[in-house]
Amino acid sequence: MTDKQLMVTALLVFLAALIGGIIIDRAYAATTTADAIMELKPGISDEWADELGELIDDEFTDRGLDPIFGVALCFTESGFDPKARNKSSGCAGLFQIHPVHKIPDIYDPAVNVAAGARIWHGYLERNDGDRYKALKRYGQGSKSAKNTIRLYNELKDESK
Repeated sequence: MTDKQLMVTALLVFLAALIGGIIIDRAYAATTTADAIMELKPGISDEWADELGELIDDEFTDRGLDPIFGVALCFTESGFDPKARNKSSGCAGLFQIHPVHKIPDIYDPAVNVAAGARIWHGYLERNDGDRYKALKRYGQGSKSAKNTIRLYNELKDESK
């Protein structure tokens, strides 16, 4: 082989490895709740993604719910901001819990995630598993409900 052929071969091997690594990284992107959180909000700290991912995973799994859907719901509701508050409705925290639920310490992430999972589970059961109807009951408008479902579907597709 000539020097030029060796350089071209080396470059092709390098590019194949680089592209393969990108494809592998992308395919792995949303295999855990923490990965899904980081996929939806690049730049979020690894520590917060891990902590929040564990909370969502535990609370949603305990109720037989898909934790990746919990991630999509949490992102749509608060953008993963535990201090989020809707001034007009009074909804607060990661899962934007309405004051009618009278949850103490609503800004505590563990309390808010547990309440969000419990409320979501109830709405999902009352709507025979229809996510769109349950999201509307949860308080999301049509656009937000469709966005939550779209995000969930994208995260699930990436985990395949």
